[in-house]
Amino acid sequence: MHITGHQVAPERLKEFRRIYKEVSGEEITTAEASEMTHRLLTLYRLLSHPLPGEIEKPEGPRALSPPPPAQRVPGEP
Repeated sequence: MHITGHQVAPERLKEFRRIYKEVSGEEITTAEASEMTHRLLTLYRLLSHPLPGEIEKPEGPRALSPPPPAQRVPGEP
């Protein structure tokens, strides 16, 4: 298990590899896809927290709206 503490499902890695090939034209291994997804999860985790010195639940006109609901991947049920 990676530092993110998440195990990415094999079918998600397969989909990630397919999308990566479609976008970049390059094939990557499952290990490379796993590493990339964990780096993305780590980045998301860092970006989803408030910056030091900011309040966790901002109020007023500058308050952040909640994240959008998860989107479906085309071709998935």
